[in-house]
Amino acid sequence: MTTRLLVGPRTIGISSLLRQLAVREVVVRSFAKVHFGGNAIAVKVDAQGTLIGKETSVECRLRGHHQSNLTAKAAVFAALALYRSELPDGVFHMEQVFSWNRMRTWLGQQVDVDIQVNGQQV
Repeated sequence: MTTRLLVGPRTIGISSLLRQLAVREVVVRSFAKVHFGGNAIAVKVDAQGTLIGKETSVECRLRGHHQSNLTAKAAVFAALALYRSELPDGVFHMEQVFSWNRMRTWLGQQVDVDIQVNGQQV
């Protein structure tokens, strides 16, 4: 939708109006007042594989609010671990170096967590 708002004036030939300082200032102020999206966050992860020789499927759903706060807390969590030298050398994704139980301590206070293994609630 945002792309259409920006490309639309060019398509109909009125984008040259933005070269006028007064028009450009009004447009910029207008965009500053428009907010797209919300603060809700939802993540769903499905995994399938073999666990102890048995085909297994795992589904995890996280639902919450204040996505910017969650992002900040995840960054602080990772930064503290890095500062405390708790991480191995190399480049990794968070899920490769932190156990779910460790992240769940602070994350579970911020989001609703639903985990199912083979259709059974964990």
